[in-house]
Amino acid sequence: MYATFGRQYRKGLSQILILAILLTLIAALDTRPVYAANAPKIQRLSDAVQAGTTFTITGWDMTASSQDVAIKLDSTNTSPAAPPADALHPAIIQSDQKGNYVTVTMPGGAAAGVYNVWVKNATGWSAPAKLNAARALWISEKQAWSGQKITIVGRNFAGSEFGAGNGTVVRLKNSSNTVNQTITSGNAYMAEFSISSTTPLGTYDVEISSDSGVHWSKPSSGQQLQVVSVGSDPLGLGVAWAGNFNWANQVNASSYGAAPNSGVDETADIQAAIDAAGTNPNGGVVYLTDGTYRITSLHLSRKVVLRGQSRSGTILQYIGTGGATAIDSKTNFGQVGVANLTVTIAPGHTSRPDIFLILGSPWEVLDGSGNPTYPAGNVLERTAEQMFLKGVKIDYDLGTNGASGQRGFPMMTLGKERFLVADSDFRGFAGYAHNYVNQYSSFTNSYMEFSFGVYINTAEYYIATGNTLIGHTAVNAEKHGLSVRANNYVADNTIVGMRSVASGLVVGHENDGEAIMSEAPGGYFNYGTVSSASGLNVTVSADRALVAPTVMYSYPAIQIIDGTGLGQLRRVTGISGNTITVDKAWDKMPDSTSKWTLITPNEHTTAYNNTITDNDKGIWLFGNAYDSVVANNTFLDSEGVFIWSVNVKNANESNLSPNYFNRVTGNVLTGVSPLSKNSGVGVASERFDNGGGHYFAVQAFGNEFRGNDLSGTNETPVGNSITEAPSYNTGIYISTADIGYYDGNNDVSVSGDTTNTIVEDNTVRNKEYAVTLTHSSYGTVLAGNKTANITGSFVRDTGSHNTHNANNAGAAASQSTAAAPTFTPAAGSYSAPQTVTIASSTTGATIRYTTDGSTPNAGSPIYRTPLTISPSQTVKAMASKAGMLQSAVSTAAYTNSGGGNLTLQAESYADMSGIVNFGTTIGDLHDGDWIKFSNVNLGSGFATLRTRFTNGDVTAKTAEIRLDSLTGTLIGSISTPPTGGWSNWVETTSSLAGASGTHDIYIKFSGMTDFDWFRFEDSVNAPTPVTIQAESYNSSNSVSNYVTTIGGLNSGSWVKYSGVNLGSGFTQLKFRFANGESTTKTATVHLDSLTGTQIGTITTPATGGWSNWTEGTASLTPSSGIHDIYILFSGATDFDWFRFE
Repeated sequence: MYATFGRQYRKGLSQILILAILLTLIAALDTRPVYAANAPKIQRLSDAVQAGTTFTITGWDMTASSQDVAIKLDSTNTSPAAPPADALHPAIIQSDQKGNYVTVTMPGGAAAGVYNVWVKNATGWSAPAKLNAARALWISEKQAWSGQKITIVGRNFAGSEFGAGNGTVVRLKNSSNTVNQTITSGNAYMAEFSISSTTPLGTYDVEISSDSGVHWSKPSSGQQLQVVSVGSDPLGLGVAWAGNFNWANQVNASSYGAAPNSGVDETADIQAAIDAAGTNPNGGVVYLTDGTYRITSLHLSRKVVLRGQSRSGTILQYIGTGGATAIDSKTNFGQVGVANLTVTIAPGHTSRPDIFLILGSPWEVLDGSGNPTYPAGNVLERTAEQMFLKGVKIDYDLGTNGASGQRGFPMMTLGKERFLVADSDFRGFAGYAHNYVNQYSSFTNSYMEFSFGVYINTAEYYIATGNTLIGHTAVNAEKHGLSVRANNYVADNTIVGMRSVASGLVVGHENDGEAIMSEAPGGYFNYGTVSSASGLNVTVSADRALVAPTVMYSYPAIQIIDGTGLGQLRRVTGISGNTITVDKAWDKMPDSTSKWTLITPNEHTTAYNNTITDNDKGIWLFGNAYDSVVANNTFLDSEGVFIWSVNVKNANESNLSPNYFNRVTGNVLTGVSPLSKNSGVGVASERFDNGGGHYFAVQAFGNEFRGNDLSGTNETPVGNSITEAPSYNTGIYISTADIGYYDGNNDVSVSGDTTNTIVEDNTVRNKEYAVTLTHSSYGTVLAGNKTANITGSFVRDTGSHNTHNANNAGAAASQSTAAAPTFTPAAGSYSAPQTVTIASSTTGATIRYTTDGSTPNAGSPIYRTPLTISPSQTVKAMASKAGMLQSAVSTAAYTNSGGGNLTLQAESYADMSGIVNFGTTIGDLHDGDWIKFSNVNLGSGFATLRTRFTNGDVTAKTAEIRLDSLTGTLIGSISTPPTGGWSNWVETTSSLAGASGTHDIYIKFSGMTDFDWFRFEDSVNAPTPVTIQAESYNSSNSVSNYVTTIGGLNSGSWVKYSGVNLGSGFTQLKFRFANGESTTKTATVHLDSLTGTQIGTITTPATGGWSNWTEGTASLTPSSGIHDIYILFSGATDFDWFRFE
């Protein structure tokens, strides 16, 4: 008996020791108990879940013991405490050892719709949570009147996203009324609705349902909408605060002496009109008729709008000395606007304003004690509101940087709320648009082209839609697209060329290339562990002294990043000592196992249906992203989508920037970044921790990558220092503790820096690996992904934990091929330069081309506007589109048939030194400056060079024309005597010798002269063309004279040129024009009166912008003798010259 007892004792003791060791190991990995004392609590669910796909349930106490998940279709909006007997029980494919999530597969036969979801542990069932129900996040404005439109942004707005019907409805509801509204447009993430005329005035909750009114959701932001009385909005701003301007008080600047086209400084007269409007307590509108006005700096009074007659016709020419603005506002209150005008630099003037437009608070404001404060860096110091730019154009040189204090930034806005930019056009070297606004802002239907810059708006409740941003890649300078913060909807934008140079990395310019970025500069402050929590107070241990942060966007927040309560985000309302107070109760109270970070959250970014081409990077979520979506965007020759989390600890800072609950879905990516030679989508969590790079907390949690189509090129990527994204040759990456300065320790097992990630239903082509997983990644699901032309294995895994890998053997679908480009006019023999258009029948295709006969590639120029091709040149082009194979290369050879003339526009040089490009002319020349025109076909020879110039200096200047180099064969010289002023343009002719064949033409200048064009003409015996400068008319109607061009045209506008000698008759009329409208315009040419004999019709198709000049040709009925020439216009086009040939 004793022996038996001894054996049993030793056996029991061994079991106890083993159990103790196991418990010790578990305690070392996780201080939380194995079995939860509470039933699970659900925090959130995956969005847009349909049958056969996986989804994650996140929350707390989802421990493995007795774990179960139940779901039940909810067609009546009920919430039973426990699942009914007929509930479905999806298969659990992954559990979390800490109990923070469970991942399941939706049963293949499950009906589409909204479900109740329950999770069970050993203690019992959780309360139910709704799967696929609409989740409203925020609305675009706080007031509206009947007929105005409001946008509500959120998730699960379209039932079709998860296989159900689209039953999306919106209503306004308060204690007295419920009124259904009319949805005017929408998708899975947005619904725009028009305020019904039957809606009574009052304050309402905005509610949305995606299942025909069964389940309703109102914005989690807590916003409400006030319906107000209809006001006045003559500019179509579309916002209720438009009614706060005094549109009836219109002050015409001409009444105060402002005279268009006077050529003198009109600043004082226009300012007098502004001041007069400002004397009215309700403000007014200062009106400028079409014409050109020279200004130094204008200062808007409160509630004053500066309004031109038309954007193309009302021109403000800057003649200031730099260091200030062209237009700003006088007060901190805002309530100002600018509409329907263009601001540019006066011809021949070299100084630029430092910033063209400043609205709202100034950069520096003195407080009550006279100390400076800076509203740009503190949301609490911004006071201005109700500011707008509508139909405004800023236009100046793209090629050269400004001097110190003359940067030429388009705008800066500092305000509390309500700032919009619409239907505007900003072109110039420096495209830095800085808008530090707290709430309610929009940027819509506008165009930007710049060599150096970014469009920043820090506002919450921000809409950026329908814009085009073009990076001028000919200039090697830093470029970014749209920079956003929290609660934004960025959709339907086209962003091209955000990169430094095509050849790759240039030192000093590597930190650029994002098309869209949600970034968090200065938005992370401290981190540490929780000591205790009670009510709204959390007592913490901080990594460094805990102080209340000053925030420049969003709001201060604490986020739980490990332990009990993981994933919760709360607004911070106060900090006292080591106690942080939050705005609302915790769903799960943090405790001593919890870790936290103090940040300004970039929550609820929605980047949808943007077209992104030729960018070094793509869409970057640079930390603090929470519940954001990147969906249905197309990427061509760009890097893709990157979510970046980081833990930084050094002598100067302690911060942790997390990314939680983000979804990257439905994006199509083709090609690679011209810089990194890589592309893909993924998340990286990095340890910049000089304490040794050990695990601290969960940096990235609950992120999903679903349904993306990713086609690379299998090029070898450049190293990690090029962009922040890792350089793996892979379609999708979950990179954890692998590329940071102190990464490397695989010291996690029950959670990782990146935890709970779904990678499902993606397609990857032309990569070494489809997926890369690194060590310290935990809880990744790989399911249902398809591949083609993967040279390595499906997954490269360097030590991930708790990974589910199933059903990833499918083959990717084949891709169609983009249609090869065509040319108009077709290839052939021509006697003069041709305006060539290139098109592909594949809608939305990007065309790249060359004009030197070489084969185009991903680094070749992108075709945007018609090309002027000189015989003989060979054009080659290819078409590509995201999600398609590249087209075959098309070729068109244009040869010289002999005869005719050849015109070189001075500003269309291929290379230069020292000159200033004024857009349609060149100037500011000094001795030794030069320009080069490449591959000019002089055919069998030209005997004469005709030149148009102006010389406002007091001495004659000269220029040499040489072949192929600055020291090549001298074929002629140009003499440019003084013309009596810089606005006095004349023509001169020079003899040429030996000018035949194809050559590079170099023109080397001796000093100050401005040039418009150089024209090679046939022998001196050939009929001399007659050139009429457009601005040199004898009379006109409704025409704006821009000194070297004309514009501001409407239907019925006309010009008359008196006594034009047509000789024995001409057969064609050439003309140079720009049409920034979206439709083709026409003009008719008449002899001797507006109703006289019509001898020709001019057609001016859209050129893609008012700065895009091209040439056209119209056939003429030959007419001889001397006549008055009338040209009658149908609409807006700018003209430079007309030439009878």
